[in-house]
Amino acid sequence: MNITIIGAGTAGLASAILLKRKGHEVDLYEQAKNPEPQGAGILLQPTGQVILSQMGLLDSLKEISQPIHALRGYNESHKTITLLPYQNEVGYGVHRGNLFNLLLKTAKMEGVNLHFNVKIDQLSLQNSNYSFPQIQDTPPDLIIFANGPHTELLEQTQIKFKSHVYPWGALWAITPTSQCSNELRQLYKGTSKFIGLLPAGLHPINKVSCESFFWSIHLNSLEKWNEQPLNKFKDQVLSLWPECTESMSKIDTKEQFIVSRYRDTVLKSYHHHNLVVLGDSAHAMSPQLGQGVSLALLDSFALSECLNKDILSSLRNYEISRKHHIQVYQFLTRWLTPLYQSNYNMLAGPRNQAIKIGMSLPWFRKMILRTLSGRLGSIY
Repeated sequence: MNITIIGAGTAGLASAILLKRKGHEVDLYEQAKNPEPQGAGILLQPTGQVILSQMGLLDSLKEISQPIHALRGYNESHKTITLLPYQNEVGYGVHRGNLFNLLLKTAKMEGVNLHFNVKIDQLSLQNSNYSFPQIQDTPPDLIIFANGPHTELLEQTQIKFKSHVYPWGALWAITPTSQCSNELRQLYKGTSKFIGLLPAGLHPINKVSCESFFWSIHLNSLEKWNEQPLNKFKDQVLSLWPECTESMSKIDTKEQFIVSRYRDTVLKSYHHHNLVVLGDSAHAMSPQLGQGVSLALLDSFALSECLNKDILSSLRNYEISRKHHIQVYQFLTRWLTPLYQSNYNMLAGPRNQAIKIGMSLPWFRKMILRTLSGRLGSIY
């Protein structure tokens, strides 16, 4: 089967590897000229680990990642209000660049046809088959959209969808660290101030231990933040959470920060004719539950397991296997986001009290831990 994949992110590279191993001819197109190991830290959940293990890649990634045993949340008085330990398993703090390097190296070894510096912006539909006229004379058997939360190509399909940008985003920075924490630590002040520190294993370039710093910000405030002196911003961070002292000491310019914008994308169907949509292209969401990478890996694996010569039947089975799990996390993320990233500071007190009461109830605690691990609604 001839398969065309758009996007060299987690979903694109993982599906390319898995489908090539099934004997398909795979061409992957990426608009970046020289994709590099960039990005901030990610939390690889147990469900995502299952897929990387199936691919034979987990042990290599674990060697350069940091085990995460719990998520700990503090209030503005630096008191622990949330402690969610993984039970009989562990998460991994991973520099996104390390996962990218591992997947890219594997795709090359498997013989995936990689095409970089190719921007594809035109999609054609003829005789119930999609194709890309700028690179193809005939339609491939299957097209996979895995180009992240961008909607330009999706708008050229007949798939109905809704997508909007969240008003809140984040500033991320990767810095060296001398700490060996095994927790994702977060501090909340109301709902409008949210800081995070995630150990991210070894940096993909200099191989030193690093951590990912996170600062929640309203997108309308970005211009004001850009005008603000760096030292004033650092002072603001440290006045809220002195634990960020080491991270702030390693930041010399604002260019070290990555601005992340988040979308909420919902597709009525994940496929149409010979086209299927995976990863953030299909279900972009706020990162509140840290599931993005794991969901992308699950999408890729499920598609490779469902795919056979009957494309339409294969894609229907793929959607059946993934839709419930995705919808569960879209729903939870959509309702949790205002409790942590909004101007509704009056929600913080009830939020903290609800967490305190809920964590004292065994059944509720069990459900929260299943949610954190990515297993709620999943067949994996």
